[in-house]
Amino acid sequence: MDDLQQIETIEKETFRNGGVNLNTLRSLENTFKDGLIIIKEQKDVLAYLGWEIHKKQTFPPYNHDISKTHDESGNLGYISIITVRKEYRNKGLGSKLLNILIAVSKRYSCKNLYCPVNKKHPYLKKGVLHFWEKNGFKISGETNWEIEKGKLLPSFIFSKQL
Repeated sequence: MDDLQQIETIEKETFRNGGVNLNTLRSLENTFKDGLIIIKEQKDVLAYLGWEIHKKQTFPPYNHDISKTHDESGNLGYISIITVRKEYRNKGLGSKLLNILIAVSKRYSCKNLYCPVNKKHPYLKKGVLHFWEKNGFKISGETNWEIEKGKLLPSFIFSKQL
């Protein structure tokens, strides 16, 4: 199983709505060479982060064609996915992904990173809020975000100045 197939499987195991699909992952990989950060152990994907660059703060649907939203002339890093496999959580891998992202996004002259988080995220009370805060992100607002096709869900906007 290749990396993208492993990620799709992890998304389905983690999120009841299936999470990010294979088409979105392929779009990300084909559009932006640095858009997918993966931590692996041998051939196994342990954690991953998907991001793209925007000119203004926008919230495309969870599953979308990245070629239509990614714009390297922008300076805002939009984190669309970040997931750690269940058995590897609380071992620092999520923070490691963010540290890698910060270094990479600075090479693209990003000034800010932002990420919407569904207020009904299954792990919100089990550490998601603490994770973003301990990594220097703050709630900067709220939005309605299309996580499932056709459904806008209330979400926090976490952001961090670089």
